[in-house]
Amino acid sequence: EVLEPTIPLVDNWHIKYLCDLFQGEIHRIGKRQPKTKDIIINIPPRSFKSSIVSVTLPAWAWIHYPNLKFISSSHSKDLSLEHCLSSRDLILSEWYRTHWGSLYRLSGDQNVKGFYKNNKTGRRVAVSVGSKIAGKGADIIIADDLLDIEEANSETKRSDANHHYHRALYTRLNDQTIGLRIIVQQRLHEDDPTGSTLKVARDDYQHINIPAELNQESRGTEYDVSPRAIEAFYEDGLFFPKRFSRNVLDSAKKIIGAVGYAGQFLQRVSSAGGNIFHRKDFKY
Repeated sequence: EVLEPTIPLVDNWHIKYLCDLFQGEIHRIGKRQPKTKDIIINIPPRSFKSSIVSVTLPAWAWIHYPNLKFISSSHSKDLSLEHCLSSRDLILSEWYRTHWGSLYRLSGDQNVKGFYKNNKTGRRVAVSVGSKIAGKGADIIIADDLLDIEEANSETKRSDANHHYHRALYTRLNDQTIGLRIIVQQRLHEDDPTGSTLKVARDDYQHINIPAELNQESRGTEYDVSPRAIEAFYEDGLFFPKRFSRNVLDSAKKIIGAVGYAGQFLQRVSSAGGNIFHRKDFKY
């Protein structure tokens, strides 16, 4: 009702699944308990991932631990600011303030688009690929779509995104043993931030891979969670049938092609069939 008052929420199992995951992590951090792993989430586009991770998570965390500090980043400054502002709008909404306004308040002298803090030492900083973040620290780092789909085939842009995460964001945790890093994206290339990170530090991350459908191409042994651990949630082999029906997915395959579909929807960076023409593709 606050963030999208004119659009009804279409619920799905993954919303609670991810919220439960982050709820546990926030309480762990708030209690100063050591972490087991950082988190990578690969999920199809338009599945509420940014609403969950970049917008509502910080607002929910401050209800319980208003001292927590966040750094969030995306491929562009505009997108990063949009997430940051949406989260602030939620915090300043009448609904939120009625329930939790007495727990903390935003500081008037530090309340701008890309940086705000509260009177309990909590703060949020919004950055983007290419921006400087030296001197800034956080308890939770959110890397949400560091690579733009339009630039995924650019070696330079992939390098920029990976460098931003590995060299800039990665070192910004205030406590390396307790703080949490979150990478969330749809797969775009074998050397995107997910691929480059898993290549060198697979054992350090809990990899939650959620394909749009269960089939031969979406099943793989390289994933920590998915699809086998979550396949019981799928309906007729579909991840989100109310939004991604068979017809919708079939249309997506035709429009974006085998390779694009394998990455964005199946969360695999190459199709088992390859990027080739099939007999059925030819119309007479």
